[in-house]
Amino acid sequence: MTAPAPAARRTHETSTDIATTPTRVWQLWSDVARWPRWNAGVARAALHGPFASGSTFEMQLPNGGPLLHSRLVDVRPGERFTDETAFEGVVVRVTHAMAPLAAGGVRVSYRTEVEGPNAAQAAEIGAGVSSDFPAVLQSLKAVAEANPNGPKEGSIMTATITLYTHPWSRGRVARWMLEETGLPYATEVLEYGTTMKAPAYRAINPMGKVPAIKHGNAVVTENAAILMYLADLVPEKKLAPAAGTPERGPYYRWISFMGPVEALLTAKSVGTLAKPEQAGYGSEADALDTLEGAVRGRDHLAGEHFTAADLFVASLIGFYLQFKMLEPRPEFVRFAQLHAQRPAARRANAIDDELAAQLQAAAGKT
Repeated sequence: MTAPAPAARRTHETSTDIATTPTRVWQLWSDVARWPRWNAGVARAALHGPFASGSTFEMQLPNGGPLLHSRLVDVRPGERFTDETAFEGVVVRVTHAMAPLAAGGVRVSYRTEVEGPNAAQAAEIGAGVSSDFPAVLQSLKAVAEANPNGPKEGSIMTATITLYTHPWSRGRVARWMLEETGLPYATEVLEYGTTMKAPAYRAINPMGKVPAIKHGNAVVTENAAILMYLADLVPEKKLAPAAGTPERGPYYRWISFMGPVEALLTAKSVGTLAKPEQAGYGSEADALDTLEGAVRGRDHLAGEHFTAADLFVASLIGFYLQFKMLEPRPEFVRFAQLHAQRPAARRANAIDDELAAQLQAAAGKT
């Protein structure tokens, strides 16, 4: 009898030096839900159990990629951990290790080991898994060095974010932003006319409207404020231009400008436009021409990359186009469709679409 061929095995290792403490690196590694903050290759992650050997976790890859199910196989707090994932007939083990440096700081290394029956396949998968390690380590380095000692226990950065929303509301805008940040958050769905107007929620938002977020003891209502608040929590994502830069001006300007635009479109829908000299939105022509001029021929409103200003303007244009409350000028359609294709936007819509379907199914049973 012919002996089975030995399994093919391929390894790859990458490392970088980080000016921080082992404790800080371990904080970032063990906070699985926040991996998307510094790992662009992870759209969402969830740990089932403690960060210890034997626990499982799942990772959603970006751009509609697969959902991977993995297991922690060797966890040594403050030193290293190894996770194991089986897919496409191979087993991938990634060891994340760190060692203190004599001059201070730590050397962090990622080592991949891929084992499978086919050498070419193992090599191909190993190369794919490890291809973004340099970028991931640089992002980890940036986050760790920005706050070398990590957030203090009980600080706002360790607090849970809760989104109060309804899937058929402007809460979709806030969810899209939360998905862009990569921050973990909980969702509380409120019903129109009942729980949304109940004393418990009015204690959070006296208006009895959604969305709102609660972050520790901080409560933020109004989408514009929610977006700007969340952007500042994750400076490494560059969802807001840096303070003091010229781009900060148009960032504030176009987020704020959507308030008058919404007031105009709402007033128009009920036939009660105010006189231009009395209304913050002025005349309809001036408001819409100004908005069109802002997006004409541009993909981004505040600098050369995506920010919360693009998200807010695109989401509201898309909302009013959907309900035929805004004339479909080509530049409006282009700008809204462009940003609606972002992975975070698609994830957010999928979550709310599923919630809406659940509510509709539940209503049909009553």
